[in-house]
Amino acid sequence: MEHTTLIPSMINVSPSFLTIPSKPRASISHTFFPAASASVVQESSVQPYHTLVIFVNGLGLPASSWESCISILRSRVRNCPSLLTYDRYGQGLTTARDPLDNGKGYGHDFMDAANDLHEVILVIARTKFGLQPDEVEDGRLSVIFVAASIGVGAPDTLLSKSDVIYTHLLLNDL
Repeated sequence: MEHTTLIPSMINVSPSFLTIPSKPRASISHTFFPAASASVVQESSVQPYHTLVIFVNGLGLPASSWESCISILRSRVRNCPSLLTYDRYGQGLTTARDPLDNGKGYGHDFMDAANDLHEVILVIARTKFGLQPDEVEDGRLSVIFVAASIGVGAPDTLLSKSDVIYTHLLLNDL
């Protein structure tokens, strides 16, 4: 069966890699889809607010498994916000192992995955929206999570840590 990408041809995006400050030697694959149109809320002299929808895949599924969902969303939502998919360590295009897995014990857990996700968000906020960490903490970036299966664990843990910054979670337990 041939794989066909369902993302509309007008969207020219491809995966790229980023590193997070706590694990600079282990790159993470991600795909950033810019907002479809004006989804930045701005009032006179107030700094703009941005929205980012992050898709978190389940165990063993690559971030690309969200492509059909993203295609439908972008084709039907007029002012679609920016979207992000990423592959956790050892999944999809992220071939690097989590550096925590090299030590004693059981390796990384949901808290570690949540911390990694938080750092990914801060890197994207800086590189794509020009926001500094304090601006993210002040609510200049609204994050909505869409997560499937075991992928729910990291955003759920992150939400329990910081309900001020991350306030939306859509769960899909397949």
